[in-house]
Amino acid sequence: MAHQKLRALGVSFESARRIVANSPSEQFESPIRKDRKRAMTAVLHAQYSFIHVTALDLKMLAEPSSERERQHILMLLARNVPRMKSGYEVLAQNIKTDEAGRLFIDAFLKWSCAVLQQGQAELDAAGYGD
Repeated sequence: MAHQKLRALGVSFESARRIVANSPSEQFESPIRKDRKRAMTAVLHAQYSFIHVTALDLKMLAEPSSERERQHILMLLARNVPRMKSGYEVLAQNIKTDEAGRLFIDAFLKWSCAVLQQGQAELDAAGYGD
């Protein structure tokens, strides 16, 4: 659903009609795909979709159905929180936007920061911290 939201806003994987103003020729480290650098639009898609997944994992962790499920969710967070921290830094340091994009990205980064702080706190409390 997160990918569809971005597409509806005019942001595809390789280019954007609005929101992201970086040239498709500019390449950045992706938080998910490590085999090659990606356009900023692809980095945003990766970050936006996985922050949604991370937030969902945190909601599920609040009321796991079993200890096994709790441990599984913690393992997912242990994998994804560091990747999302990396993606956050790439976006915060490199994304160029139009006027509407600045509002969108500022709000997204603020939400991302809160999700990442909560994720790291859960990992630390469970002994999975870095």
